[in-house]
Amino acid sequence: MTRLFITRHGETLWNTEGRMQGWNDSPLTELGVKQAEWLRDRIKDTKIDAIYASPSNRAFRTAEIVKGNRNINIIKHDGLREIGLGEWEGLNQEEIKALSAEQHYNFWNAPHLYAPTSKGETFEDLTERVSPVIKEIVSKHPDENVLVVTHTMTLKAMMNSLHNKPVSTIWEPPFIKQTSLTIVDFEDEKFNVLMHGDASHHEYSFKEYNE
Repeated sequence: MTRLFITRHGETLWNTEGRMQGWNDSPLTELGVKQAEWLRDRIKDTKIDAIYASPSNRAFRTAEIVKGNRNINIIKHDGLREIGLGEWEGLNQEEIKALSAEQHYNFWNAPHLYAPTSKGETFEDLTERVSPVIKEIVSKHPDENVLVVTHTMTLKAMMNSLHNKPVSTIWEPPFIKQTSLTIVDFEDEKFNVLMHGDASHHEYSFKEYNE
C-alpha cells in the first residue's frame, strides 16, 4: 500500500494581499512558515520515504520546512504546479474583474465554463496535467509513504480526478487551507481517502502563536 500525504503550501505575501499567484510566486509570510512548522510537528513521528513538491518556491520552501530533520531529497515536479493564470497572475480580484468580469465569475462559480483571457490553463488542462502525476508517484513508490506539497487548485483537481467528478464540481468543499492535510491510500488500483483538507494542527497551534 502506498500512502500519500498531500498538502498545500503555507500562507504567502500575495495570499495576504488577495493576489492570484498561479505559476508566479511570492514568499511565505511569517505565519506561512509557522503553518509549515505546525504540519512538520504533526507528522514528525510519521515515516516519510519520499517528498515531491511543486517547483514554485512557496511550495518547495514549505516542503523543506515540513521535511524536518529527515535525510530526504525533495523532488521538484512540474506537474504539481498551480493552475497557470496568464495575465491574471499578480493581480487582485478587482483588477481581474476589470479585465474580464465574465471569466472572473466563471473561474469561481462555473469552472467548466472558464476560459483564460491569455496564456493560462483551463481547469480541464489542469486536471489532464495532474492526473498522471498521481499515478506516477504511486507507481514509483510501492508500499511507501510520500509527502506531496502542491497548491489549492492542483490539489482540488487531484481529488476530483480520483473520484471521476466533472470539472464543474471542483470548488465543492472542503476548502483547502494552507498546510492542511489530505491522506490517500492506494492499493491494487483502488484508493481510500482517510483525510481531506484537515487543518486541526492549526487550531491548536494558532492559539499558541497568538498568545
